[in-house]
Amino acid sequence: MRGAELTIAQDSPRVGQEFAVVKKTGEVIGDVMDSLGKPMVIASGGESNPYKVIWKKNAAGKNGAFVDYLSIEGFAKDGKKPFGFFSGSLLMTGVCDQ
Repeated sequence: MRGAELTIAQDSPRVGQEFAVVKKTGEVIGDVMDSLGKPMVIASGGESNPYKVIWKKNAAGKNGAFVDYLSIEGFAKDGKKPFGFFSGSLLMTGVCDQ
């Protein structure tokens, strides 16, 4: 078993940037998450279930793949819905207002 250390990057240049998601297609508009192509919506979300979309790209080596993942919670706290985006070792979190 390997040990790990949890770190939080609060000085990221992406803090405060905005993006929009077309819920029907999973397309992300805005350059916060770079250019992601061919989104696959795997859960359309609702009051008690998160909206989920993934992006899969083939890696250069055999049987490798890169997977990016976005989850937006279906509930709103103070009108804001928490989200998480995971890409490689990058994890971004925040809130959506719609």
